[in-house]
Amino acid sequence: MDLITLQEAFTKSGFENLAEDATFTDRLLYGLRVCAIGMLIVFAVLLILCGVLYLFKLYYKLSQKKKAQPAVQPAAPAANTGADDEELTVAIATAAIAAARNDSDAAFRIVSIKKID
Repeated sequence: MDLITLQEAFTKSGFENLAEDATFTDRLLYGLRVCAIGMLIVFAVLLILCGVLYLFKLYYKLSQKKKAQPAVQPAAPAANTGADDEELTVAIATAAIAAARNDSDAAFRIVSIKKID
């Protein structure tokens, strides 16, 4: 097939298929039909994209459920054995940081805690 015939085939709108003596109403209806077909194609593609995004969301939620670890159970409060308040504060801060990071191993060490007025 020749390049010019391909170009003519893709650039024609089909408007030339109307009769030469077609009325304004016929031409208007033809244009509205072409417009409606174009809009249906666009909305069909948008619906397909919505479906694909919804499937991605479901896949993400299912993968998160599989990766979810059991909740950290709070330890039973130990009897006060004379440990001072600073050690308790350091232990609480370390546990809070580890819980916020969703990490059971503490890869950090708290050196000091200063009270801010």
